Amino acid sequence: MVVVEALPRLAGNIGSVSIRLRTEQYVLKNPDLNIATTRTTVNTGALAFVVYLVQRFTDVEVDVTDPVVLAVAPFAVGLFYRVSRFLAAKYPSLVRVLFGYGETPIY
Repeated sequence: MVVVEALPRLAGNIGSVSIRLRTEQYVLKNPDLNIATTRTTVNTGALAFVVYLVQRFTDVEVDVTDPVVLAVAPFAVGLFYRVSRFLAAKYPSLVRVLFGYGETPIY
């Protein structure tokens, strides 16, 4: 934070620098945040890949601009996450595929 105070006060830029530095310090002090972010991102990517395969090999089409799809997407991600956790507990070899990280974060 000393670096931010030493910088000249430029029109509004000092606030973004301060926020960025605080975020970087938080991430460095919390490695579990990196693990959690990676696990969530990889799991959502796995769901996107499953949706792609369904569209590619069946007659089902998903229009991402459809309001129903936009409303259902968060629930689908949550459900897929829960199913992935169940499968990872039952078949430990799937953990890297479904989450990208073998260890779970400690909160």
